[in-house]
Amino acid sequence: MKTFGDHLDQTRQYEQEISEFSYLTKQTHEMRELGVVDGNPIYLFESKSPNRILVSSGWQGDEPAGWAASKVLCKTFSQVSFLPYASPACFKSRQHRNDYGKNVDRGWPNTQTPEGIVLNDNLETLINLSREGYISLQEDPKRFICYFYGWKASLELEERIEIKLKQHFPLTEGAKHTAPNGMFAEHLVSHGVKTAIQLETPADGSYTISKRIDCLVDTASEVIKLLKP
Repeated sequence: MKTFGDHLDQTRQYEQEISEFSYLTKQTHEMRELGVVDGNPIYLFESKSPNRILVSSGWQGDEPAGWAASKVLCKTFSQVSFLPYASPACFKSRQHRNDYGKNVDRGWPNTQTPEGIVLNDNLETLINLSREGYISLQEDPKRFICYFYGWKASLELEERIEIKLKQHFPLTEGAKHTAPNGMFAEHLVSHGVKTAIQLETPADGSYTISKRIDCLVDTASEVIKLLKP
């Protein structure tokens, strides 16, 4: 059995990823630098005609299907805005935690990570772009099952997510409505975002990265269509 590390392309550079994402969205999005952490800029790709849905990924470096799925979704959903690499340091190291040993998607609203401080400095913009809905594309490197979190999600939306995820992987029962130590998605909802969904695909090595990408793209696409005002 391969571990998640075997599925990571260690040759991919952060600058190469940003250049590719910029190319994919050059007609539809504005690339904005939110701030810099240890010399690494964090970029937001804001739709030129936003529908107030924001997709994020790249919170951890050992969850590559998330940012890979963002590169697929941005070509289909021109009105959705993207934060594809929330932690450039984690992308570069391919580690779950940043260079300071912190999980970037924990500790909200009292985040002390450099990445979190940058995002909080731009919170008004991020809330505005995710007003109708926020989707976080993540993975779990320790599990062979998938699951998801839902904050203020309708029963219909949760049921549709379950159906989609079950088409790809074994699924834990229902949506999780509380998260350990505070996640960014919950932080946004507490500031008025209508609905937040966090998808988690199994990244322990039981499944190929292409299968995980397909699951995230398929499920996120369904969520976006249901969230559209």
